[in-house]
Amino acid sequence: MKKRKKLISFVVTFIFLFSLINMNVMASDSNQSVTPNTTGTSYSVGYKIYDADGNLREKGVIPISEEAASLEPSPTYDNYPPRTLINGERMTLDLIGVGAFIVNKNCNITMSFGLNRNANIFAGIYETPSSTYLKTWSGFSGGLSISATPSRDTNVVGHISNRSSDPITVTWASFNF
Repeated sequence: MKKRKKLISFVVTFIFLFSLINMNVMASDSNQSVTPNTTGTSYSVGYKIYDADGNLREKGVIPISEEAASLEPSPTYDNYPPRTLINGERMTLDLIGVGAFIVNKNCNITMSFGLNRNANIFAGIYETPSSTYLKTWSGFSGGLSISATPSRDTNVVGHISNRSSDPITVTWASFNF
């Protein structure tokens, strides 16, 4: 009888410990996919595409790396794939579900992104309170990284504009700060 009680006690303890470990793993996974970690690396980047007249045309979540983009299922679409910018359109990158990235004074911000082809583009890290760019770049590229360091605590978003005559698709984007 004592052996049976010990066995039952052992099994119950094992199940309890396994349940606690499983809950901790699930909680840490859900935190990483929803919010930035303590180093400020962005895990969820949202995007909005505005047409040449400033009207919102599309919004969604963008993969944070070339590897993540390659794992995406092939979308079905009528005219252009998702995240495609026609000439003159602008994509705004922000923290999905929150809005602008909140960054501290003297914190280095890096915006990186990839395109489906080389094209003439404009890109910038835009400070929303002052409506000015902390850093801009324009030219012919298939994707790039640009960095800036604000002189005060502020909010920023990323901008990517198509200055090419043909459509381009932004395949991935990330913010690190």
